[in-house]
Amino acid sequence: MEAEITQFWCGNDLKEHIIMSNGEFILTDAKIRKVANLGKTIRDAKRKIEELGKNNNFLDFCRQD
Repeated sequence: MEAEITQFWCGNDLKEHIIMSNGEFILTDAKIRKVANLGKTIRDAKRKIEELGKNNNFLDFCRQD
């Protein structure tokens, strides 16, 4: 199964990334090799990023409407 990446955000630390792939937002962490599903909407993803305490690492993403 191929993943279609339609959008990509890089965290300030360059180790974490938010990827929009196949209609879902996904957080990847290269440092600890972990992946977390953030949800299907930008609102859900922003809420999850805030819950994880990572909004300072993704300021550009969190400012989007």
